[in-house]
Amino acid sequence: KKHPNVKEATERAILQLRPFQQRASDRECIEVLNSQTVLRPFLVACSTKEPVLTVLALGAIQRLFSVNCVSPSSFSTIIGTLRVQAESHDDRVQLKILQTLLLATNPQSFQDHEDYSR
Repeated sequence: KKHPNVKEATERAILQLRPFQQRASDRECIEVLNSQTVLRPFLVACSTKEPVLTVLALGAIQRLFSVNCVSPSSFSTIIGTLRVQAESHDDRVQLKILQTLLLATNPQSFQDHEDYSR
């Protein structure tokens, strides 16, 4: 109720992900997970500047990186969000930022995207 924009973005992402509950092909899943619609709720949650939401959102972004589901076009947006969040004085947020940066700078983060761009 406090953040209707987070709720709205999340509902859009859920609608886009729902068809994959029935186990669609890996390529289709990757394409949907790479979309801005899926990433947007996490970025909006980070923009609330509420530590609890930010930590949860950064954890989800970490998960997207760990399964190679962040498109190269989203990378700069995520880094920009991390840079803004770096101003936080909350230790939990700072830790999540560092963890996310480690995953983001891993060479495997974008290795598989060459296969899907063909």
